Amino acid sequence: MKLSDLNLFSIREKTQLLREKGNYLATRTSENYYIKLYTIKGLYFEVWSSSHLPWQNIVRVKVFNDFQMLKPYLPAIYFSENKLSL
Repeated sequence: MKLSDLNLFSIREKTQLLREKGNYLATRTSENYYIKLYTIKGLYFEVWSSSHLPWQNIVRVKVFNDFQMLKPYLPAIYFSENKLSL
């Protein structure tokens, strides 16, 4: 599974893949959204939803493999210069 291929998937295709193979990691909130983080084979998926109900009102599914994108989910200590060398 390649990141470039997944970026061509529709929101519906990405959410179906997550239902079948995804592993839930965490949830964070922003002013208007609930953002759930999932992983599949070293890739990360953010599911942006405007609702508390799972899989409803999904407005975006972002796929990435950059560890730095996990910063909103992890304590700041993981990103100090002494701790992280990727």
